[in-house]
Amino acid sequence: MGTCASQSSSQISAHDRPSRTPPVSNTAAGGSSSVALNTPPKRQSSRVQNQQKSVSAGNHSSLQVKDKNSRKKSLLEEDLSRWKHIFEKEKNRIVDPFDVHTILDASIDKCINQLHSAETTLILRRVRKVVATFIKNTNQKSVLEYAYGNGKKKVPMDDITFSKAVYQKSHLLDMNLFRVIFIAGDRWLARGRDEGWMHKSLELYLTQKKHPDENSKSKGDEKNIQNDHQQKHVSVSGAEQDKKRVGINGHISKGTAEVRGAPGDLIGAAFTLLLHCSETRWDYAQSIAISSAEKAGLILDANRSIEDSARNTKKVPPPPTLNPFEKEESLVANPSDLPDGISFKDICYLIAYSLRFNRKQRLLLLFYLLLGSDKLREILQKHPAGGIPSWIMECDETWRLSYASLGHDYYFKDTVNVDARVAIETIGILLHNSPPQFSEGNRETGQNSTNGNRNRVLSNGDGKYNDAKMHAMLSDYLRSVRSGKDAPVFENAEEQKKRKNSIEIFWDASHDIYSHLQLIHCASKMGHESSDTFYWTIDEFITWADMAIPDDGTLDNIMHQAFGIGLLPTPAMERQLVADSWIDWQMKQMYLWGKNTHDAHSGTILSVTDSIRNLLNFPNRDVGMTEQTSNEVDDDFLVTKNDVWGGIGGFDGRGGLGHGVMYCIDKNWWLNWMAYTGWRWNDGSRDFKKRSRKRPRELSTEKLLNQSSDSFIRGTMGSYELMKDGLRKDSDYVLIPPPVWDILYELYAGGPPLPRMVIGAPFQNFSVDIAAIEKMENPKRIPRSLNVATHPWVIECQICDPHQPYRRGDLGPMSIRLMAGRDQSLWRLLAEIILRLPVIHPSGHDSEGKGRGRLWVHIDPVKNDCEARYGPWELLMKPDAVAAFPAGESIEMEKIAYDDFLRAWDDYTDHATVESIGLKNGSKLMFEYALVGRDGKFTWPREAAAKAGIRQRDTAEDIEFRKMLRGLDEYGNYFDDIKEIVGTVVDAMDSAGRWYQAEIVDTDTHDNAVATSDDCADDSKEIKAVKIDFRDIGGHEEWILVNSDRLSVKGRYTLDSMKTIRLENDLNGSNKQSQAESKSRGMVLKRHSSKEPTSFQLSSSVCSFPGFGACGLTNLGNTCYANSAIQCISYLPLLRSYLLSNLFRKNGDINKDNPLGTGGKLLEELAFLQKLMWSAKLGVRTPTKFRAQLARALQQYSGTDQQDAQELLNDLLDALHEDSNKVVKKPYVEALEDEWVENHPLFNVGEENWRRFLRRNRSIIANIAMGQVLNRVKCPVCNYTSHNFDPFNMLSIPFPTVSDVVFKCKVLRRATPNNCPITLGSKSMKQTHRLSKLPCPPSENCIMEEYLVTMSRLADISDLKGKIHQLCGIPLHRLRLFVLNEPSEESNGGNGETSPGKSSAMNLCALPEKEGPCLQFARQGLNGGFLSPSEIPTTIIVFETTLNNRTLPNQDESHTPAFDSSLSIEDAHKSAEQDRKHYGDDTECLFFDTDPVQIARAMSRILWPKSPEEIAVGLRVDAIDQRGHWFPGSIIEVASDDRIKLESNGNDKIQIKVHFDNFSTKWDLIYSYSDVVKGNLCPLYTHTRPKGYPIEFQVFNYADGTSNVPLGYPFLLQFHGEWSEARAGAHILSQASRFMEFSSKGISAAVRDAEMSRIYREYQMSLSTAIDSLITFDRKFVNASMAEQVDGTDAKTFDTLGIMKEAVEKLRSFLPKLPFTVSVINTSSRDDDKEEFDFEYRLDRHVGNVMNPQMQIILKWRPVGSSDPKPLYIEPPIVPCEASIKSTRAKKNDLSDDNSKFSHGGMSLGVCLDEFCKEQKLEEADSWRCPKCKDVRQGNQCMTLWRLPDLLTFHLKRFNCSARWREKITTKINFPLTGLDMKKWCDNDAPCCSENYVYDLIGVVNHYGGMTGGHYVATCKVTSCSAEGSEEVEHNFNGAGVYAFGTKETVQSAGWKLGRSKDKDSIHTRTALAAAKSVTESTEPLWLQFDDDSVEPIPPRIVNDESAYVLFYRRRQLSPSNIARYSSLD
Repeated sequence: MGTCASQSSSQISAHDRPSRTPPVSNTAAGGSSSVALNTPPKRQSSRVQNQQKSVSAGNHSSLQVKDKNSRKKSLLEEDLSRWKHIFEKEKNRIVDPFDVHTILDASIDKCINQLHSAETTLILRRVRKVVATFIKNTNQKSVLEYAYGNGKKKVPMDDITFSKAVYQKSHLLDMNLFRVIFIAGDRWLARGRDEGWMHKSLELYLTQKKHPDENSKSKGDEKNIQNDHQQKHVSVSGAEQDKKRVGINGHISKGTAEVRGAPGDLIGAAFTLLLHCSETRWDYAQSIAISSAEKAGLILDANRSIEDSARNTKKVPPPPTLNPFEKEESLVANPSDLPDGISFKDICYLIAYSLRFNRKQRLLLLFYLLLGSDKLREILQKHPAGGIPSWIMECDETWRLSYASLGHDYYFKDTVNVDARVAIETIGILLHNSPPQFSEGNRETGQNSTNGNRNRVLSNGDGKYNDAKMHAMLSDYLRSVRSGKDAPVFENAEEQKKRKNSIEIFWDASHDIYSHLQLIHCASKMGHESSDTFYWTIDEFITWADMAIPDDGTLDNIMHQAFGIGLLPTPAMERQLVADSWIDWQMKQMYLWGKNTHDAHSGTILSVTDSIRNLLNFPNRDVGMTEQTSNEVDDDFLVTKNDVWGGIGGFDGRGGLGHGVMYCIDKNWWLNWMAYTGWRWNDGSRDFKKRSRKRPRELSTEKLLNQSSDSFIRGTMGSYELMKDGLRKDSDYVLIPPPVWDILYELYAGGPPLPRMVIGAPFQNFSVDIAAIEKMENPKRIPRSLNVATHPWVIECQICDPHQPYRRGDLGPMSIRLMAGRDQSLWRLLAEIILRLPVIHPSGHDSEGKGRGRLWVHIDPVKNDCEARYGPWELLMKPDAVAAFPAGESIEMEKIAYDDFLRAWDDYTDHATVESIGLKNGSKLMFEYALVGRDGKFTWPREAAAKAGIRQRDTAEDIEFRKMLRGLDEYGNYFDDIKEIVGTVVDAMDSAGRWYQAEIVDTDTHDNAVATSDDCADDSKEIKAVKIDFRDIGGHEEWILVNSDRLSVKGRYTLDSMKTIRLENDLNGSNKQSQAESKSRGMVLKRHSSKEPTSFQLSSSVCSFPGFGACGLTNLGNTCYANSAIQCISYLPLLRSYLLSNLFRKNGDINKDNPLGTGGKLLEELAFLQKLMWSAKLGVRTPTKFRAQLARALQQYSGTDQQDAQELLNDLLDALHEDSNKVVKKPYVEALEDEWVENHPLFNVGEENWRRFLRRNRSIIANIAMGQVLNRVKCPVCNYTSHNFDPFNMLSIPFPTVSDVVFKCKVLRRATPNNCPITLGSKSMKQTHRLSKLPCPPSENCIMEEYLVTMSRLADISDLKGKIHQLCGIPLHRLRLFVLNEPSEESNGGNGETSPGKSSAMNLCALPEKEGPCLQFARQGLNGGFLSPSEIPTTIIVFETTLNNRTLPNQDESHTPAFDSSLSIEDAHKSAEQDRKHYGDDTECLFFDTDPVQIARAMSRILWPKSPEEIAVGLRVDAIDQRGHWFPGSIIEVASDDRIKLESNGNDKIQIKVHFDNFSTKWDLIYSYSDVVKGNLCPLYTHTRPKGYPIEFQVFNYADGTSNVPLGYPFLLQFHGEWSEARAGAHILSQASRFMEFSSKGISAAVRDAEMSRIYREYQMSLSTAIDSLITFDRKFVNASMAEQVDGTDAKTFDTLGIMKEAVEKLRSFLPKLPFTVSVINTSSRDDDKEEFDFEYRLDRHVGNVMNPQMQIILKWRPVGSSDPKPLYIEPPIVPCEASIKSTRAKKNDLSDDNSKFSHGGMSLGVCLDEFCKEQKLEEADSWRCPKCKDVRQGNQCMTLWRLPDLLTFHLKRFNCSARWREKITTKINFPLTGLDMKKWCDNDAPCCSENYVYDLIGVVNHYGGMTGGHYVATCKVTSCSAEGSEEVEHNFNGAGVYAFGTKETVQSAGWKLGRSKDKDSIHTRTALAAAKSVTESTEPLWLQFDDDSVEPIPPRIVNDESAYVLFYRRRQLSPSNIARYSSLD
């Protein structure tokens, strides 16, 4: 099997081609060989057989020498052929030289990711322990003892000093630390060589095989071998042996940590290999790759195929050269010196490669490590690839690093040899897990060692991990195997047998070679020279390994023994850990539920007290255990605390029902774990078919959880998760004990934990056989009778804040979730609350360590009358019931009579159960504990608060306070100035439920200060809302309604109840009461700055949760956006460690030359701020320096304006990325060509895109926070699909259902003969009209139509009007849009009615065209959105204008306008004649409405008086007022005054009273005829201009005389201002006829009777007659007035009264016959009784002069019927437009699936992600150019996720904007706090490099407010981290074995300094430490809300809020490569 190498008799010079046999020289000591590296190798034919023959013959055969020239020629041809074969085979795998960094980084990451994150953490713990002991420990002796096992070894101090210097400078581990980390494997090899294990093992093998030949040979040589073995110890000095064993060599050259090691020194060779893998060599390797590719003529760019470049070369490129740096002059980079050490990432790479890669890769690694560090270094220094061990990385990969790396197979594959003896000996030692024994009887079995080990490890632990028993067991196991001697054997008999067989197989393939080589080696040691030795090439080594180590499991054991022992547990160790814990648990269970105590299942206190006392190791003061029972129980398995971690299950861990707690895990995972570890039960059975080498993934329980529940949001219940319905035990899930869960969770992480209560008493029939249990090797199966409550009740309990017991809301007090059952004893629920809720107040217990507590239950405030200041709480038990409980840090549980507490709790709960007391699933409890005052007495905080505010709770005071807020004095009169209350200090509650004393800074008399919709104007002086200034306490200004209970009298709720405990007795006396008031003046609860700490909150000078951050940031002026972003960044794992540990400095990551960054300044300032926040020295920090640097780097944030937190986060992450970017000079990177993309798989395209991105971007942000999105765009014409891969660091996801809003538009058409044929139609129309089916809209035959219109949220009203125009066909200028303000109960007096005089509550609010956006008029749904199929859309009333202006025929430009002031009377008459011809014709008021403005102007000029006698009432004039302004008006009165002295001309005896248009009567003026002469009165429109628009009035319908309830909707009427009242009356009647028409579909019950139908017909005819009469009289009046003056036949004055007389007589005859009366209300009156008058149908008064727009027209409909009179009013039938309804329903159906996902008043985050990934058509503005069509197309775009980062950030696009409008979307998004599975939204072709798609929430940025202003608040899930950045990120749920840095011991060891020195022992410091410890030991996640400088805990259920803006998620199982790269070793 071996080969014998010898030098050729004739050597070839270095300039000649190589010989067939590579020159090899032997070394005397180690048998090493050197390689002729200057010559390429040649494979030798039959090399092994020839050398074996030469060994058996005892001599060497000489080579025949041929002709020199022919030999050279053949060798050259053979070399060229071999190189050509290598090149042709590998050329297509060569990567682009510019991707060298990316390929190497990805290769290392891929290898490390073979480990689990929990395994990486176990390695990290070991390395941290080594660093802490070796570097930071000042005790030198302990350092030496720890490193080398005893204190006798002398280690040079220079080595230790150098190790410290290297670590402190660059965070690297030198050779000394490296050997200490792998000391277990190093010791094992040294011990095996020293004790001659291989000789013993071979002898044992030969003895057992009993081979005669081998025995005789062995006997003949045995003596020589033994002599040689003795000589070995004599000839080699002890110091040299020690050095060889330890592997220490202090040789250091050129500042490097290089060592020179012999073959077989695996640790030294591995260190050398890792040094050359360092990133410092990568630039040089890239230069070699570029140079070698250029010399070879290869173009490796992906856009151009390598075949094209190779085709241009006729010859194969020459092989790459050795020693490239010495021979190449054109290299871009020079080879840098090797680093001084290796990183933690390199260690993980070595372990992952040796333990997780495939067989070929691991054998290759083992082969090169067996060479030794010297030989390996020699190869690397001369390697053509630039010193990178590329051949190891390239093994079994699809790529080759460079063209130069191909030279490895050419130069080294056949020339690098390993000593066969060294290889066999090293691998053989690693194959043994215990020293070989000569006798079977002396051999230790795994059974004996493991049994003895269990009892030992249960009582021992590893230093700082003692708090967790399971973690102590694991640490002890790992430490024991690192000791190197007397290590426990964890393998069972089957595995021992398998290992024995493996050793036999090993010797079957190796004993011949090893025996012979050992004889030669011994002879050489004794001075006998021999040239015989065996060397193996890599192929020969693998061939031997395939025979000696055929099983991969055996190779696993070998590699683990070398590089995993003491670092990672083996499958056997994991099995033993679980078995020990399981057996220990079963011993306790069987004892508790044994025959002696089988009645314990009754759940009573007396039946379980003794057993629980024994389990808790409490002394028995009463009856106690019997001697027999106490003797049977061993103290080893009696515990002193709850076995269920975190206090679940109460003090005894028995759970809510008293039967215990079990954990549920996935059945499939459990089967995989059993197959991996070889798990067997006590009866020898197993549940797996075949052993598996593959280690299971994380311990995930996601398959058991309910992912689609509408009543539950993942993670909002804290430590409780909802399981699926219908799960079956032992089919879907299995049950494991709590200690077993602790072990598995620490080893595998994952989660979430699923503890459940055991139901029934499964162990009650089990007998207790302690002796039998102690002898068990494997645990018993879980009994089938053991079941759990998979869906228990969940009850939330919060602790009462003793300083604000009346505080409302959930912010502040800590809370827990408890499992409960219907029949659960209430005392058990109380016991668990007491154990789990932290009572950290120093005054919460007496001197004996006992506290007092009681429970409150949350009640419905609507159904129960409770005081608002206390919140909706009431006592659960009797008021005088009190529960004592153990509390305090100094209390000794062993000295407390536990049964006394149990009896006290049972008495307090009155033997009640959970259901009998009234609790149910989801109930909320509050635990209030009493505080000890100065008098030593307990005082309840809630009672103290009530007594402290007894004076302020006076009812009269409350009444006066509310009056003051409303702006009323004590007599109920309004203040003269409502601003008088500004500056008043009151008690006010902020949005978080906290009371503060704050100042009123503004008042408002309208509700719209806080309302969401527009309110009508209210002129009342009553104050409706006040603005409260919370800014002095770190908040902001806020409007609060005066009737809100958030306002109270000053001092009522801000008086600290804790400070008034000592004043309790003084409140009874009036004199002492005033003293108490004076003492309490300074006791206002305010959020002070850090300079003014209060005495009842944790001082801002102390961190409230040391070790968990919890540091607030001061607001420096609208910097809440930055504070919230920084807080979330501070809890991002890995990035936090990177900043706190200064890794960016130690790794040299700061990029000061990047023009896109800030020169590293922002990175350094952020790191400095993070250190301040995590130093635990202060609770509040002021980020002044960071703020200044941020302003300098990003000038947009330099001011104090409000900014967007998402924009800052995006800019900040970009800045951090550029500052830490390792790419100093960014290369130009071309995009991939479409042709290349088409010809390659999508996976390759994505990888190539990512590589190109990493060419310019290599930073921590790129590694942990950046991903890829695949953007597909498909051409709708040619179906070509374009693929673009875009990087992202934040996903902006849209809201799917908020893009549109829906309006129900009711269109009321004007009355025409088409839709009102009975009233307005001709006689033929009236006769032919029949009740017929209503036409389908749009139709002119309809009166009212209904359309459903869908509009964009940000569209204008003009857009809505345009959409309605398209639907109904009415011209745009004729549409008027209104929103109806319906009357409220308050405005109607609570009876739902309103009078015509108070009809303003039902006004129509117009919607101007430029008004918007549409969303503000939309009705908001309950879910926060504006569209839901089950909700009614907003109703819009659309009116068609009632005027249809007449267009005159043949009217051209020659027609002169009538209002031209230059016209004479004759010209004005002629100009108006054309209008007069059509005025009042048959179409007037039916189809057209003539505007008489020209007629009015002509009449005014024609009728203008020439003498005082000609002045007539009704004459239209222009008049000038006292200020010289002209206004149009009418003469309303002409009279003479005899008292006025007449002038000579007599003109002043006439008084002319003029009423101006659009003015009230109080503005009327008196003129005389002289004013006419002077020109102060002129004809109409001489100095004024007519209005260009008609007058508009609202018309309301009421029932006359019976009720004041309005009928139907109001409507609009438009009048021309120059119409007479008669003409306007005709218009009113014609438009009112719409409410007298009816059809077969819309007919009411009132008209179905024949008699009633006749009555309606009569009224309709009367209405038609009245309209015709009014039109006729008006036309006659106009014609007569104009014709009389023009004809000139009569010179008398126009007789107005004479003309009117005939009309009045006619009107008297038909007005009583009308169906309604018409009246007018003047709404401008301030009085409650509005002025109302009848509408007069006068001909001499113009409607524009009589009425103004502030008036309303009232139609009072006459009743009809005798028994039950009904108004004649008929509501027009509303005809829906089916087309619009179908279109809207289609859009609703598209959103129905999304709306179905609404739950908890919100929308699922998955709906937003679906919207992000759905296919959509590009907008026209975003059209895309199709590469195939070569044309611009509106393609179909679809985006999916391609690559997910470890830290995933979502930006919820709440702010929507258009060209004119902006909005904030307030829809609530239900985002899970745990278990967000992103696999659904990942592309199907995405890389499967990670199976971890599950993410958990770690932070939220919330935005409160709107578009114009708001406030940012951060919510973070806190995790522990030291000030130096030490963190453990693999466990995302609390549990045993999870390393926490928040305990007191850890705080001290990590260098924490709490507060200032003078505050060390203060109450705040002790409280902070107690709070941190309680968080560390709690199963509940701690969520903190950061509101600038305020930091308070919140329950998980309120984290999910509608204000969420930015979400931060972390992968549940972070990439091990990133953990290894960015973890701090401090």
